[in-house]
Amino acid sequence: MTGTPDETPTNAFTPGGRRRHRKARVSRIGGRRALVLAMAVPVASATLAGTSAFAADNTGTQAQGVSVDDLAADDAQLVKNLEERVADERLGNDVSGVVLDADSDTALWDHNGATALMPASNAKLATATTALTLLGANHEFTTKAVYGEGTLTLVGGGDRTLTSDDLAEMAKTAADGLKAAGRSDVQVRIDDSLFADPSLAQGWNEGYYPTEITPVRSLVVDGAAVDDTSIDAGKVFAEKLAEQGITVDGEVSRATTKDSDVPVAQHKSAPLSEIVKTMLKTSDNNIAETLLRMSAVELGKPGTFESGTALVR
Repeated sequence: MTGTPDETPTNAFTPGGRRRHRKARVSRIGGRRALVLAMAVPVASATLAGTSAFAADNTGTQAQGVSVDDLAADDAQLVKNLEERVADERLGNDVSGVVLDADSDTALWDHNGATALMPASNAKLATATTALTLLGANHEFTTKAVYGEGTLTLVGGGDRTLTSDDLAEMAKTAADGLKAAGRSDVQVRIDDSLFADPSLAQGWNEGYYPTEITPVRSLVVDGAAVDDTSIDAGKVFAEKLAEQGITVDGEVSRATTKDSDVPVAQHKSAPLSEIVKTMLKTSDNNIAETLLRMSAVELGKPGTFESGTALVR
């Protein structure tokens, strides 16, 4: 049952539960080349429409006017590797790509460079650049738990890397506060209103879901591939509270936090630089879609696909 304010004064709780990851080391090595490789494969990610800005005039593998003999050893090896790999039959026939030298804009390698194809996971490079440029490499995303009138609400902050262990730490902090206030039971709610509907983008192939992409919500734990990641996270949070001796009344459901609710626990994500590294190395569609929206949210814009895409453009 929901408690009343006089049973548990809201000022009985104090904020806590701040957990920080170790600060990532920032690489001082600058990238000297820009690689653009577009493949027509079914991958869900934030995309940019239109002809590639890197499209070249020729369609041969070796860039026109550039001889391998004229290239530095590392550039020559890069071209050799690409020539071998672009011939891999697993890529199919619809492959185009261009490698430019970032200092001179010289095309070192070109394969069907004038052919515009669906950019697929290369679009993550644009999403990552947008997030890092606008938010900064050290930016962190915050998941909070707030208390009010007998209810603990887990508030999604766009952290796609949140884990069960993180929720366990938050639950322990919240439970300690509850016990100190003389309370041993609560209702659990989730607030994922940070992102606006729809959670699935128009035009996404039904075959993407749920293995390639899940509905884009601001609250998810352990990267769960389920339809309602927010309710799933709330249930995990409720389980962690129960492990701390707190009775959870009723089912987990949605609610919107009030200004009078008191923060009682929070978790800070790893720096954005680490999240982007994970996204790019594993080609994580869910992180990409979340970062697209969070870039808009953090700049005071609506948490929609359209707002994020406008920033990327």
